[in-house]
Amino acid sequence: MEAVELFVHFDDGDPAGIVFFGHYFRMAHRALELSLPQVGLEWKDFFQSATVGFPVRHSEAQYHRPLLPGAPVSVKVIPEKVGESSLTFRYEFRKESSVDSDLLAELRVVHVCVDVKSLKKAPLPEKIKSAFVVS
Repeated sequence: MEAVELFVHFDDGDPAGIVFFGHYFRMAHRALELSLPQVGLEWKDFFQSATVGFPVRHSEAQYHRPLLPGAPVSVKVIPEKVGESSLTFRYEFRKESSVDSDLLAELRVVHVCVDVKSLKKAPLPEKIKSAFVVS
């Protein structure tokens, strides 16, 4: 998937003037939403299904360099693992979309597929599974 460009807003910062750690996850989620068309999915396929949902089961982050408000940031969404009922995405935050640009932060988020009525684990729909096939 191609990186998406986001703008880091003033209110993303903390009192020290750097991006508050929790806002990285919001930006990662936004990058995922913007990246769905790249794999042939619409927003509603992932976030508005009548049968399944994809809550976060696990998340982690490594922060390498500070990210400052007032500048664009490139966020690359990398499907890392497609299981029977889960998806793992890695997010790379860089100043520019080039892989030569310094890595500012790296997040990993695991979504589990659940039946929306029972909230029990469910198999990934084929449309979702095939969109994120990891080669």
